[in-house]
Amino acid sequence: MPTQTIEDFLGALKDGRDYIPIQVSSLRLDTVTDFDLYLQASPGEPAVLYAERTIPFTEESRKRLEENRILNLFISSQQLPEYRSYIEKNMQNILTDVSVRIKDKSQLLHLTAQSVVQDVLSATDLKEGD
Repeated sequence: MPTQTIEDFLGALKDGRDYIPIQVSSLRLDTVTDFDLYLQASPGEPAVLYAERTIPFTEESRKRLEENRILNLFISSQQLPEYRSYIEKNMQNILTDVSVRIKDKSQLLHLTAQSVVQDVLSATDLKEGD
């Protein structure tokens, strides 16, 4: 399964898809994600629940995904704010994790920066409308 790129992520958002691909490498071990994780057997297939938001992402989960060559999971587009918050809270750990590829780190950093800019612009638009 190919790794997800910023373009895939943004394309899913733009197309209004129900599920958005995320990189498994963005998930920190022994953390509760606050968003549900889904698997998709193949493109066009319905996504199935892999882990509920209240269940920690463990080393066992990571190994099982790695053994099955699964690099991406999916989140509901409705839970995108929770994912963005999770990435922002864990960015330092992601950037210092030697097991995360440089390309993945740069994509996650780019996504986070883009999200922050969107939030700032949205807040500015709201203030200007008052």
